[in-house]
Amino acid sequence: MPRPAFPGLALALGTIWLLAGALYKLFEGHPADLPQSVVELSPFEAWNTFRFAIVAELAVVALVIALPRLGWLLLASVFGAFISVLWPLVAAGATSCGCFGGTVTIAPKTMMIVDGSLLLLILISRPWRMHKASGLGHLAAIPLLAAAVAGPMLKLPMPEKVQPRKDLVTAISSADTPEVTPASTASLQDNGTASPEGPEMELKDVTNGEPDPATGTQETPKPEVIDVDPDPVDPAPVEPGLPTFMQLDFKSMEGQDLTVQDFYQIADQSQGFIDVNSHVVVYRESCEVCDEHLKDLNAELLNGDPKWEGKTIVLLRIVEDIDSPGTKKVTILPEPSQKVSLPALERGYLVTTPLTFDVDETFLIQNVVDVRKELGH
Repeated sequence: MPRPAFPGLALALGTIWLLAGALYKLFEGHPADLPQSVVELSPFEAWNTFRFAIVAELAVVALVIALPRLGWLLLASVFGAFISVLWPLVAAGATSCGCFGGTVTIAPKTMMIVDGSLLLLILISRPWRMHKASGLGHLAAIPLLAAAVAGPMLKLPMPEKVQPRKDLVTAISSADTPEVTPASTASLQDNGTASPEGPEMELKDVTNGEPDPATGTQETPKPEVIDVDPDPVDPAPVEPGLPTFMQLDFKSMEGQDLTVQDFYQIADQSQGFIDVNSHVVVYRESCEVCDEHLKDLNAELLNGDPKWEGKTIVLLRIVEDIDSPGTKKVTILPEPSQKVSLPALERGYLVTTPLTFDVDETFLIQNVVDVRKELGH
């Protein structure tokens, strides 16, 4: 009795769906689109986890095409794994599963229904009853598997190392304030202490210890501020030479020098800068929880909360290629604050926002807090 064609149809539908997701991630996706549980459980860092996930999906597609009697089992296992990953997202009320990259929003519940339906269809079709000669055969499996591995490795090479930028220049947003370099201590007040405003200065004794002609008394020398760099260069553009992707693991940076971190090298500090004794809020414009946190912070500043005395508030925005008026959720920015941004990268940044950290008096990163977890989201 001839074998039914139903298994072939079920495998074809499942394979096309899996292939579509893999190719979309390969050409448009970001490592940040991966479910957080996958990144946390992976033995690899985020970029390689992203690449290997695509390799695995393409390899399953290759085996289903070449050896369907073996490939169906792997295909069913993949859909089963997808469902186990999606279920916590559904329970948490997530709005997107990231299965087709950050530019395509598919609710985890919808994706779980699709994956579950395909898994059920495959099992009902009983693909283990297919002819042994089905598929392209063992010889075809070798080049197909090679392509599945080589494609993501070539398309997604390891991100370039960020080189320290000595030409990075910052500026205070005030129009009459000279531009300053981020490596400077900003300015010196009359008592010689650091201030978050003004250019880099040095102190010069302009009295030379001579008696005051009017009083006949010798006054304590008063410092005069002199601009060390009277003709600073304009901020260098940040677009050329940017890495493809950046994983911002601020927790691992805790206790380390801010100025040696990769993100600091590419930060656009033309509207403000990160100085000592700063409280930094990392946010995305498309993040609703970020809007909630920024509103709370703004209220505390307006009410004169004493915990912010002596602290400079820095708003570190992560710019994304999907940013637009339609995706913007942040409605207010606390004032006064320094505005710093990280430029959009081809494959984005991996970091959960909002996140905060402090910069102490020696430029060390301290007190990293995942605000989303603190708020119970």
